[in-house]
Amino acid sequence: MADDILPPEAMAVAPEPVATEAASEAEAALPLDATEAATEEAEPALPPEPEAPLPPPVPHVVSAFGASLRFDVPADGFLVADSEWRLENIYQPFLTTQMLPATGVALDIGAGYGLFGLLFAKAFPGWTVWLFEPVLEYFEVLVSNVLSSGLTNVQAVNLAVGAANPLVAAEIGAAIVARDMETVTVMARPRTYMRHLTKRGSVEARASDDIPFDFERCDLPTIPADALCHLNPTLLKLMAPRLEQPVMEALASASLDYIVGEMWDHVASTLVFNTANGARHTYLPRAGGPLKLRRTPQFHGRDGGLDVVVAMYNTKDYIVECVEGIIANSSPDVRALVVDDGSTDGCGDLVRAAFANNPRVSVHSKLNGGCASARNYGRMMSRAGHIGFVDADDVIDGQLFPELLELARYSGAEVVQGGFDYLHVQDGAAVHLPSYEDEAFAKLRRGKFGHGSYVTIPAADLMIGQPTIWRRVYRRDFLDMRKIFFPEHIRAFDDQIFQLLTLLHARDIPAIDHVKYHYRQHPGQDIKQGDERFFYSLEMFRMMLKRGLNEGWNDFGPLIRSFANTINWINDSLRSDLKPKFLKAAAELWVYMQKALGNWAFRAVPDDTVTAVDFPFFVRYFHERLKDFGVAYSWAYLDAAGMHPAMVKADRY
Repeated sequence: MADDILPPEAMAVAPEPVATEAASEAEAALPLDATEAATEEAEPALPPEPEAPLPPPVPHVVSAFGASLRFDVPADGFLVADSEWRLENIYQPFLTTQMLPATGVALDIGAGYGLFGLLFAKAFPGWTVWLFEPVLEYFEVLVSNVLSSGLTNVQAVNLAVGAANPLVAAEIGAAIVARDMETVTVMARPRTYMRHLTKRGSVEARASDDIPFDFERCDLPTIPADALCHLNPTLLKLMAPRLEQPVMEALASASLDYIVGEMWDHVASTLVFNTANGARHTYLPRAGGPLKLRRTPQFHGRDGGLDVVVAMYNTKDYIVECVEGIIANSSPDVRALVVDDGSTDGCGDLVRAAFANNPRVSVHSKLNGGCASARNYGRMMSRAGHIGFVDADDVIDGQLFPELLELARYSGAEVVQGGFDYLHVQDGAAVHLPSYEDEAFAKLRRGKFGHGSYVTIPAADLMIGQPTIWRRVYRRDFLDMRKIFFPEHIRAFDDQIFQLLTLLHARDIPAIDHVKYHYRQHPGQDIKQGDERFFYSLEMFRMMLKRGLNEGWNDFGPLIRSFANTINWINDSLRSDLKPKFLKAAAELWVYMQKALGNWAFRAVPDDTVTAVDFPFFVRYFHERLKDFGVAYSWAYLDAAGMHPAMVKADRY
């Protein structure tokens, strides 16, 4: 198919420069003798120095996809190194994990000198590979490599690919299918790009008024990407800096099964997850950072969306506003799954009536079993790949969960989170007070994400903070594999153990804070009662200790630090008559943990981390009682009446 290659000569030749009218008039105004005098006094003209010829391409053998080829490479060392890095770190790792069919059509947008496209064409001879490279000097090397490879299943085109243009897409598409490259070239329109002054292989699509100091303007002939839909492409290799979103939008109707490349600008994940044309298995890392847009086959049978579980019990005054916040966006991937946990105030019927015509809201009723039971029930009813849990009395920014789902898709993280604040209603007006995180994480390094920014927070830092599971999105497979559920025998503060387990097993947490969860403060909250329910925390930390020993955790430091912070917080919140009982029970568990783990586990969290005045007394008391017994895991399995709210309430401790 060598005759089908568009030769460099087919490019339009730039016209000769023409003198301007102003310059001609200025020359005519000079007196003849002045012109002659200037000519006589001038030094004799020297012939111009010939431009130094570019060094000849250097032959280079590269292997990928089980194939090897000899390449001529351009003099631009940056382009060569950059192309080989992408081949090794992006294209080959992704495509070797895919079961590619024997035949197909591949689009290589930004082909350079053909490193990816030609190796792919040789490895998959049943495929047709279209190579689009707009820069003439690289295209000439590409043509040379096509000819020397002897491949007949490739088509090289000296054009850029840009945003959609439905007015000409059909005509250009028909010409491409007919391989009428003369017509295609004539219909191409110049577009302004920015080319790096030294790294010549770096070409970006920027606005004409957005020229960095180390870039210069260049115009390249461009065809609309929607014209390429006529080729029925199966695979897209995308290298079109700052044109990624328009190109992906233009190819929305193409039956793409595989998308691989690199991005400089954010691409909406809906162009991958919400397009019915092709499987769209995708790997698009974001240049200069850790974020990547990925989509792989869903072997677990779940969909790619997000279900937000709302555990509801007698919250008639708040529930509609809560659900409205979850779905106050246009994302079909974000749904509210409301679990009515045996309510008696009619809030279940209220939700059904308010959202009767909205397919993104579902209501599920069950017998009363507590908040943990309702959350687990909603999780089991969900078929989504990502899941979140909110409290029915809180308020949510409309874009919080769509943006968290986007961050989850790009990061692949087990857990992502948004910001939160404290919502107070005073005289009917909402007052938002910032959380402690605004200051605590203000100095962390930020990266660009969409129209805002994100930050990565160490999971250990969040473990020792306030339990805030309701502004997070979790990967469902992560929760399932780690067997993380809400403990249904815990009837208050069940989110504490869920937070500890998820953050302990997750990597550091990608977070956005420009959209927020509004944590409503009102007298009916469990944390405002100051009663025996706070003792549930002791049972949860005992459960964590046993689980950690059973699973062989290497570091109990964050758990111990979280326990110390929890003791301090509860001591400040309890009724005064319950404080001595709580501190005694907490000290007993503290000593059990020391005897189960050994003092070395507490080296970073000494006893005085707990600031309650009576706590050291109780710690010494239990150490004295147990001084004749050594370190053993069995201490984790000892229990005490003071660790259980029902026993405390019955005043039997």
